[in-house]
Amino acid sequence: MKKIILTVAALTSFAFANAQDFKPTAGKISLEVNVTSIFLETLAPGYTALPGGLPQQSVPAYGAKVRYFLADQLAVRLGLGWNSSSTKDPVFFGVGSTKVSVGENTSSFSEITFIPGFEKHFEGTDKLSPYIGAVIPVSFASSEEVTITTGATATDLLTTTTTNQFGSSSFGLGVLSGADYYISKSLFLGIELGLNFISGSQKDLVQSSTGTGTFATSTTPALTTERGSNFTVNVASNASFRLGYWF
Repeated sequence: MKKIILTVAALTSFAFANAQDFKPTAGKISLEVNVTSIFLETLAPGYTALPGGLPQQSVPAYGAKVRYFLADQLAVRLGLGWNSSSTKDPVFFGVGSTKVSVGENTSSFSEITFIPGFEKHFEGTDKLSPYIGAVIPVSFASSEEVTITTGATATDLLTTTTTNQFGSSSFGLGVLSGADYYISKSLFLGIELGLNFISGSQKDLVQSSTGTGTFATSTTPALTTERGSNFTVNVASNASFRLGYWF
């Protein structure tokens, strides 16, 4: 009888220890990526789509995240994101056999995002780890658009450069709730929802033109237009599905 009791106790302890292995403990690091960010592809307040219909995100999203567990149920985190898009459209003068290329209309947009924060995890179950937390999203964006206008001949060209039409910087505070579900030891799927308070400012708009031929008199130096700031509140703006592992 004593042997049976000892055997059951040993098996129970083994099972409990294995169950605990699913979740990270103090000193562990986890890495993860977003498997979708469809919830984030919305236009910023007062903005229009980028040239070519390229979207600008209203709230920074992380494409990857690293967490360090200070304690079994307390972690600090850093999200990193990079959003870049561009278009190129050739510009021609003439038709048929006289058609010649005179340049390209181009547009580009880039945004880098840093999202530091922390998480407080709760007991949950052997494989489920719910948590709450807070983040401080910071992002910087820039853009440039170059358009070519043709005239009566192939040498009559007006090239207009617009810088930072979609340039911006933002800073905010977010509160969130999420959960990690461990599908195997160290490997997890996750979901996260949150509320973000974002304060942003648009970079100064800079425009200049360079003309040749009959457009030579239309050449203008860089003209800077100062722009303002905005404040937005986004519900579930950082909704995401995640895949990650800890080590």
